[in-house]
Amino acid sequence: MSIERTGVKAGRSEAGALKLPELPDVLSLLDEYLTIYPQAPFDPADAETRYLLEALAWFSASSRAKAVEGQRGFYRRLFAQYFPTLLQPLPAAGLLEVAPTGQLAERVELPEGTEITLAAEGQGEAQFRTMAPLIVEPVWLERVDQRPLPDGGTLVRLHLRAAAPVAALHLQLNHLGDTLASARLFDELSRHMRGARVGAALNNPNDGEAVQHTLGGGPLRGALTQPETTDPLDVARWRLHFPERWSVLHLTLPERRVGSFCVSLNMGAAWEPDPWLAPRSFRLFVVPIENSQRAASAPIRCDGHRTAWPILPPRPGLSLVSVRGVYEVADAGLLPIRPSALPGEGGTWELEPPSSLHLHLPDAFLRPRTISVDGLWHEPGFASALAGPLSPRLHRRAMPAVRLSMMAPPLPPRALDRVDDGLALLASALSTHPRGAQLGRSSWAVAPARRLRRRAQP
Repeated sequence: MSIERTGVKAGRSEAGALKLPELPDVLSLLDEYLTIYPQAPFDPADAETRYLLEALAWFSASSRAKAVEGQRGFYRRLFAQYFPTLLQPLPAAGLLEVAPTGQLAERVELPEGTEITLAAEGQGEAQFRTMAPLIVEPVWLERVDQRPLPDGGTLVRLHLRAAAPVAALHLQLNHLGDTLASARLFDELSRHMRGARVGAALNNPNDGEAVQHTLGGGPLRGALTQPETTDPLDVARWRLHFPERWSVLHLTLPERRVGSFCVSLNMGAAWEPDPWLAPRSFRLFVVPIENSQRAASAPIRCDGHRTAWPILPPRPGLSLVSVRGVYEVADAGLLPIRPSALPGEGGTWELEPPSSLHLHLPDAFLRPRTISVDGLWHEPGFASALAGPLSPRLHRRAMPAVRLSMMAPPLPPRALDRVDDGLALLASALSTHPRGAQLGRSSWAVAPARRLRRRAQP
C-alpha cells in the first residue's frame, strides 16, 4: 500500500531506515520486552528484526491515518447535517433590470422563479431564475436634482412620470455603477434622511404629503423558494457574497399617482450634496437573479454492494448546490427517505460534501431499489463568461413592452466545501450579527461549532 493512499507521512533517513512517528514507540515496546525476557532472540540491529519493527510501525501508522480520516469524514457529514448552508456553493447572482418601454400601458408581473436565459457571445448560455417577484409598471424616473435648504440640509428631488396609477416605488441604488459608491449612498441615506414627501412641485421640506420609506432589500427570497424557517447563516453568507441585493429604497405613496409628480428626500445638514447624483443612481424595476435550477439527479441503483454513490447531474455542465430530498422510486410513486439527523426507523441518508450520498438501507442487498435525489443545481462552468457582455431574455415567455439588461456583471459562484472554512464563517456570522452578544452566549449556536472545530483538526 502506498504512502499516498494511506495518508501516512513517512520517509527514509540517510542510513535507509524508515522514519515513522510510531517507530520509537515500537522500539520502546521492544526494549521493555527484552527487559522482561532477556533471552528472547531479538536483536534491534538485525536487518530482519528491523524490517519486522518497521512493518509493525507501518501498520500502526496506516491504522491511525485511516482512523483520523474516518473521524474527519464523520464530522464532515455531521457538520453538513446541522450546518448545510455553510458547505453549499453559492451560485452566480446578479441584478436584472426590467425597464418599461413606451409600449407598456399597464402593469405586468414577473413571478418569483421566472426563468431567465443569459447568453454570452461565443460561450453558450446559462439558466438563471428570479429570486423574488417583480411588478413592472409604466413609470419612468426622468431627472434628479438637489435643492439646498435654509437649515443647511438638502432636498433631493426625484421627478417621475407615470402612465398608470402607481402606489409604491422600489429604487435599487446603483450610484456611478459601482458597488462601493452604492453602499456609501445607502449608508448616507440611512444616516441623514429625515423624511420623504410626494407632490406636484416640492420646493420646501413641508410641501406635499408624507411618504413612508424603508431601506433594505427584504427577505433573501420570496415565498416560493424561501423555506418556512429562514436560516440566518444562509442570509449572512448571501449578505457577504451579494450585498447589492439589500441596497434598495422603498417608498410607499399615500395615494396612487399618475402623470408627472415629484418625490423629495429631506437630507440633514451633515449630508454632503453629490454632484454625480443622477437618474441612473436610482433604478426602478430591478430584481435579483441566481444561476440555479431544480431537477432530479441521475437515478442511483442501490443493491447493497456499496454505501456511497456520487450524485450525478441530470445533464452535463451542472453541479450540485443543495439536496432538497432523497426518494425511493416505487410503483406507488416517490417515497421519501429520512435524513440521518432525524430520529426514526427505516433507511437513512447522509451527504458527504460536496456531492457524495451515503445510503444506509439494511435490506438493500435482498431488495435492490432505485434512488432519486431532488437537488438544486448551478452551472459553474459559465463563470468565465460572466465578465463579458451578456444578453438576458425571458426563457418561456415574451414581453415586447419591456427591455431586459444586466445592471452589472453577475457575481461569479463561490464554493465553500471545507469544514474549517465553514466554521470560520460561522464564527464571523455570530460576531457580526446585530444580536451577536446574545448569539455568542447561545449554547445551541456556539457549543456544537466549538466541538466540531476541535474534532475536525487533524
